[in-house]
Amino acid sequence: MFRRCTLLSLLGVAFLAARPLPGQAVAQRDSVVLFRDSLSIAADTLSLLAFETRSIAYARLHRDDAMIHLRLGFLALRIGQLAGKPNHIEDAAGEFQWASELEPTWPWPWFGLGLAEVALPDHSRSVVGGLYTMLGIDRDSRAGAAFLQSIRVDPSFVDGVLAFSEDARDQRINAPLAVALSAMRTVMASPVAWQPQLLLEWGRLERVAGSADSACIAFERARLLGVDHALADLELARTLPLTGDTIPAVSGGQTPVEAAYYEGAASDDPEVVAGYRHDIQPIVPDTALATFDHRTGDARVAWLRAFWHDAAAADLRSSASRLTEHFRRWQVVAILFRLPPFRRTYEWGIERYHSGDTDIDDRGIVLLRQGAPTDRIAWPTYPQTASLSSISAPGGVRMSTGVGSRGQGRRMFDGLAVMDSNSFGSETWRYARPDGDLVLHFIARDDPSDYRLVESIFDLGLSPDVMLARSRRIPGLQQILTAGPMSQVNLAAEERIRGHKAVATATTTASWTRTYRITLGGRVQWLAAGERDGKPLVHIVYAVDAAMVRALSARDTSRMVRFEARATILDKAGNAVATLDTVQFVPRPPPGARLIAMRAEMVAAPGAQHVRFGVELSPLVGAVYPLDSLTVPDVHGDTLALSSLLVGIADKSLPWAVTARDTAWLDAAHVYSPRDTLGVYFEAYGAEPGTPYTMRIAVTRERSVLERLITGRHDAIALTEQLQFNHPTGTVRRAIDLAGLEKGTYLLEVAVERGKQRMVRRRTITVQ
Repeated sequence: MFRRCTLLSLLGVAFLAARPLPGQAVAQRDSVVLFRDSLSIAADTLSLLAFETRSIAYARLHRDDAMIHLRLGFLALRIGQLAGKPNHIEDAAGEFQWASELEPTWPWPWFGLGLAEVALPDHSRSVVGGLYTMLGIDRDSRAGAAFLQSIRVDPSFVDGVLAFSEDARDQRINAPLAVALSAMRTVMASPVAWQPQLLLEWGRLERVAGSADSACIAFERARLLGVDHALADLELARTLPLTGDTIPAVSGGQTPVEAAYYEGAASDDPEVVAGYRHDIQPIVPDTALATFDHRTGDARVAWLRAFWHDAAAADLRSSASRLTEHFRRWQVVAILFRLPPFRRTYEWGIERYHSGDTDIDDRGIVLLRQGAPTDRIAWPTYPQTASLSSISAPGGVRMSTGVGSRGQGRRMFDGLAVMDSNSFGSETWRYARPDGDLVLHFIARDDPSDYRLVESIFDLGLSPDVMLARSRRIPGLQQILTAGPMSQVNLAAEERIRGHKAVATATTTASWTRTYRITLGGRVQWLAAGERDGKPLVHIVYAVDAAMVRALSARDTSRMVRFEARATILDKAGNAVATLDTVQFVPRPPPGARLIAMRAEMVAAPGAQHVRFGVELSPLVGAVYPLDSLTVPDVHGDTLALSSLLVGIADKSLPWAVTARDTAWLDAAHVYSPRDTLGVYFEAYGAEPGTPYTMRIAVTRERSVLERLITGRHDAIALTEQLQFNHPTGTVRRAIDLAGLEKGTYLLEVAVERGKQRMVRRRTITVQ
């Protein structure tokens, strides 16, 4: 009770003490600030309502006192915010308006009017919201005009500058960014410029305007002040990628982006944590976000480091470059793909994907997750009418139209029904990926800034001739358009299934696939054999097209060719458990050489893994191979397991020093002649010493199913023998003479068995 009485006493003193002076003096401004601060800690609405009643009675006797109306406005605004009463917000706006009419050169009445407008309901999200926005009478426009007027009457009014800047950045339509930036730059040239909040807001405005260098200067100054240091770190990390400044730091090997990002992430300030969460939320599953929410301080930093490391490794990238790319994507999305301020509605049962996002459209969601598309098709926009009885498409395809129950045209494209609707535009994005192209379709039905994902290109309402003209840019489309009626329906159904999977992939995963203008031909194989430092060893044997390398590096006079090789091993959860980023130099291939073979090594954990590999000759020439699976045996297990089969020709294939005195040979091509003697090497783990095992080696010609049914299975080479191992880990080496084998493809199979235990490893070889 004492605290309530004291607070109301302070409010009363602040309310009654001020008297109008010629111009808003410093004392009056301080009085308004004191009054607002007192209101900010008041939470008892009953006491505030009683105080308001007394204040109104006092104001009736001093109707021409602008300070009284100003304070009544802030009092009504606080009551409206606490009680959720729009009528009190409207009363506050009326009081501020009255004060601005009495003292039009004071900044505070205009500032208060802007605050009241922001607190009022947003009619732009209603059914007629577009009309409010077009007329410039929506909430954001009215608030922005009031904040701008507070700056015009007093350019040094910091609160007005900050509020106007924030409102300009938040506005979705006709945002007065240029005016806000001009006002901010004027203030920054005044003595009040070195205020942390002003510096932060100046930097944000400069970043939105495209002046990343100026924004960095603002954030660096804010960091120097030491106030809101972590927030300045985050803003600097968001901005540095837009300048291209990713030079490694002098200490720690971090880029400037990483240094700022992780330094700020250690803060537990709620505003800072919310900023970090906002940045990653579009690409992080809800379960992972829950984990992030429970981390604090250094634990949060460690979580973010691990997150960006895994996100980068899956695409053979560095964590620094992946983090930098993410902020570049955010900048593009914030400028190009923001939603209008209207409420989104969905056609349930028709629109399958509902993002639930109220800030960015579906293109923005996809771009944040998958980056810029390899190919982007903006389809022509034209009114789709259902007045024509029939349309003749290229190739003799006939189309008939009719009108559906919802007023949409329904077209029959031969046997395929296609919904025909008016739209503000549609786009198709194609991502070239080593695991197969990802094709996505977007249409803007309700608003030109609200593009929605759809499953099929036939949901875009495009005419056949328009689709056919661009069909070569979309895998499989030309085949659908030129197929017969029955085949067309089946192919279109398959296309819709692919589209459904593509939408799921695009909206639940995140990637930054390496792409090259020229794809470097070659092959790669992963082989698990041996150990290093007690862990299973994985060999990456790869080869590139020698003729292509000679042609692409013809102007290079050096004797060696430089290759960059990158590899990642992922566990079942998608976490990167091992990565490789190395450079290899090999002699320039002589004329006639077909392949350049190379080998790299990694250690891995035992079990089922996913692996990715890429090789690069230059930033424009390289290859990334599809995600592959690999089972790594447990080299210290107690159950029988076999390594991969290492196959090659002594002194001709790639060597691997098993021990100082023992060498195994690995071949990249697996193409041999009947004159070759093939070396086969493998290891057995978890064997029982002294126990006999049966080993069978067979080389079988690969034949069609019909040939196998007629002739049965015939082993071209077969070998059976008994093995005994002196240790749980044993090595086996055999030489296989290929003499007498005909040209063709053969399956090399090695089986080791004892009782019901049987382990098999297979490889394919070619004889020519």
